[in-house]
Amino acid sequence: MNMKRWMLIMSLSVGISLCSFLTARAADREVSFKTEDGWTIHAVFSLPEKVDGKIPAVILLPSADHDRAAFGIYKYPGQYQYPGLSPVITRRGVATLAVDLRGQGKSIGRGSIDVITVEDRAKFYLDVHAALEFLQAQPQVDAARIGLLAEGLSAEAAVRGWDGDGRISAMAFVSGRLSEAAKQALSSAPELPLLAVVSSEDKRAFADMTSIYFSSKNPMSKIDVYYGLGIGTAMFSVFRYKHPNEKPLQDSIGDWISDQVLLTGVLSEVSFKTEDGWEIHANLRMPQGQAQKSPAVVLFHSGLSDRYAYQELEVALARNGLAVLNLDWRGKGKSTNKGKYFDVSREERNRGGLDAKAAVEFLASQSGIDSERIGVIGTVIGARYAMSALPEDPRIKTAVVLTGYIPTEQEKQYLTTHAVPVLYVTSNGHGPVTKALTEIHQLTRDKGSELITYDGGAIGYQLFKLDKNLMPRVVRWMREKLHR
Repeated sequence: MNMKRWMLIMSLSVGISLCSFLTARAADREVSFKTEDGWTIHAVFSLPEKVDGKIPAVILLPSADHDRAAFGIYKYPGQYQYPGLSPVITRRGVATLAVDLRGQGKSIGRGSIDVITVEDRAKFYLDVHAALEFLQAQPQVDAARIGLLAEGLSAEAAVRGWDGDGRISAMAFVSGRLSEAAKQALSSAPELPLLAVVSSEDKRAFADMTSIYFSSKNPMSKIDVYYGLGIGTAMFSVFRYKHPNEKPLQDSIGDWISDQVLLTGVLSEVSFKTEDGWEIHANLRMPQGQAQKSPAVVLFHSGLSDRYAYQELEVALARNGLAVLNLDWRGKGKSTNKGKYFDVSREERNRGGLDAKAAVEFLASQSGIDSERIGVIGTVIGARYAMSALPEDPRIKTAVVLTGYIPTEQEKQYLTTHAVPVLYVTSNGHGPVTKALTEIHQLTRDKGSELITYDGGAIGYQLFKLDKNLMPRVVRWMREKLHR
């Protein structure tokens, strides 16, 4: 086809689609924020036109070759224009933050990229930290559902900026270049889906992208290898020229990362009353786009924390099709209408099982919840509250105990006579607890219960840090027991 004719056809078709596309997205907002080492970072914060509840977001990090403009609308005066990654993602209902890293674009208050020190360049990851904190502060953003998309050398900054941060739900790399340490960090994160996009003639990036893909243990990870497209966001234009009838490359990338952060559910803050007058505040996270009613899991934190200790587990459960009610039980977090936990009487504290009872009743009232398939997860005192509800409510079909719990005689009687499988997790350093859980496990193995015992004295959430496979196992337990 003649090049001028092809350009005319493309300008007409893209112009038509762009008109309808632009009506679906809101105006961009110029923002800035400070890093911990004093840089002022400039960025464009973009929200979809319609924001229903808190929405996920994706941070876009350009390579050292250009600034954030590479993620916006591509403009060729007199010929044609098409949307880049930011508008592709916002049309899916996901916010974006397109960042000028230090020394790039408008973030040049302490020097441009060609004059800043080697030490400053090594701290690009601090810009990622600052971007995460900016999104955390935005009322429209669900800060537990953030994606990172990095191009070229900024891939290293993305991995260092992530460093296991549970707020990051997915990462995508376009021609990414990574150190061995960064590749090793990604290979040890089975909960993190990765997308690697590269053109095979880019030898360095090809080696790094194939390495992280083949070492990833997440089934949602994906690699797209092309030939002759070049490097970075320039691949988008070359792809359009070579494959005018196929889905644009930036659309494929934008859809993948949008899918990943949307999989983690729709978050809303809720509250409900217990029968003895406590107002319980909680996160309710509902799976997105499920036609059928969802089974649900209630999370009970320990006595030394609040619901935010479970943020990563909350998201992981929702990603697996489970609704999650992550609550602040009586006296903790926001649930203090009758006082703070250690200021109220022991008798008042010991009625925490009523919080579990109220939580199940609340879930049963929600139209999208299958109230006959509910599970509970509790840590230490939270486990005691959660487990005390089992004999009272047959709608609770399974439980996970994360250390620190000794069953009462009533609970033993119920667990040994009813088919309620429980996953017991403990550590040898807690002798009485481990002995009690070993005994109840022996009595209930025929009901499907299992026991995990760790060496040492770690307790509760600490075990998730010590054993990266524990959280996926807990999630798998709930998915398998509740999706029957």
